[in-house]
Amino acid sequence: MSYLVLGNLAVAVLLAISGAAKLRSPEETRDAFQALRLPGWLRRSPAPVLLPWGELALAVLLIVGAGWVLVVTAGAAVLLMAAYTVVIARALTFDEPVRCHCFGALGGDGITRRTLVRNVLLLVTSVLGLVGAVGGVSIYSQPAAGWGWIAMAALAAVVAVLSLAGGGEAPSGGVASVAPTLTIWEVSSGERVTLRKLAGRHGGIVLLSVVSGCGGCERVLAALPGWLAENPGRTVVPMRPAGHAVDDPKWESLALLHEDWGSNVAHTLVGSRTPSAIELDAAGVPVGEPAVGPVAVEELIRGRVEPEPAVATPAAAEDDGLADYVRRPIPDAILLAPDREPVTLRQLAATEARLVVAIDCLCDPARDAIARLGEWQDRLPILAVTLVSSKRFAPADVPEALRFPAYYDHGGVASRALGVTGQVAAVLLGADGLLAGGPVRGLDEVEEFVADIESQLPPPE
Repeated sequence: MSYLVLGNLAVAVLLAISGAAKLRSPEETRDAFQALRLPGWLRRSPAPVLLPWGELALAVLLIVGAGWVLVVTAGAAVLLMAAYTVVIARALTFDEPVRCHCFGALGGDGITRRTLVRNVLLLVTSVLGLVGAVGGVSIYSQPAAGWGWIAMAALAAVVAVLSLAGGGEAPSGGVASVAPTLTIWEVSSGERVTLRKLAGRHGGIVLLSVVSGCGGCERVLAALPGWLAENPGRTVVPMRPAGHAVDDPKWESLALLHEDWGSNVAHTLVGSRTPSAIELDAAGVPVGEPAVGPVAVEELIRGRVEPEPAVATPAAAEDDGLADYVRRPIPDAILLAPDREPVTLRQLAATEARLVVAIDCLCDPARDAIARLGEWQDRLPILAVTLVSSKRFAPADVPEALRFPAYYDHGGVASRALGVTGQVAAVLLGADGLLAGGPVRGLDEVEEFVADIESQLPPPE
């Protein structure tokens, strides 16, 4: 069975490639943790930083290890591949597509069934390598010939191809004559416009390609107003795939938002990876190469201009958690009250500010959130803590200790309008008709959100 050494060698090569790619793009690793909705404590831990070093260490030991060292290392590789497979399978159940650069700058950026197949094959390969390690097979053992070697080599090749093919590299050259004639749709007017006409209006633009479910895109969009304030001559046109998360509230505040039907413009000018951007002159002709990734996009938009030194502010004026929050009107959406009467979100907050806690399942995080509702209400006495569920649960399915009056959100329309999607999320509705905080997603983030609000409330008399 010495051919099983190829299992550990194949996994070692993939781990080495993955670890090296993650070291080249550390921010994308942290973004992947966010896009995959891993627990908040894990995202804030050193795990995103240590993960590539752990993969590299496993890769080395899988190649040079022998005896019990190789057995332990192969077992750790099996556990890691199993964890990756579970995380990917879970991501496929999300409402919106997940963009995750699991191999750093290499490999595809979307989570698909193909990604799951790849991870299952990696898991099988690592298990076979562990079987070989337990049987005393290592790189130092006498190799065998025959069909076993051929089968393991074929499996290793399939894993490598599925892991690294379709990397979505940005296009290079040959688009200068095509770019001005490409068209995208203006969300504000619903009209189609050519890049030549759009760029001509503003004397040149930066075309920014973003998608929902991409952690790097969310960071770029959040920082975009500040970058434009530093460079008032810049015009940035955010562009998303047509029909992609149309009701996601984070798109509502974007100026000059356009839609790219079939992602034809993005694939032609910047490739499939996001976030990405390219500068067009007043004639709609690309200037320079595309910028791919949050860092490169920031450099392009800011024009590599160093920001002015910040003016020192008194300690009392430092960020208190919600100080720089941009308030938006509470969206129009309808819930069904516990008595089955319809009520709008604005009516819900008309009499008192409310902390809306939304769930879409009876999974463990949602159960923990329901169990904490009473505690959160005690800690926030001037607010009304309100449970909203996008799923209808039969009374028999809900334990007595977890029963709490809940507003029903048919089809999750209100939850998506508020941005409170996922297993557990929360947002603060102000009594003045504006959002007062959030949305935040994840049980840990909601707990931190409650603590932030609590810290700003006046002490009890």
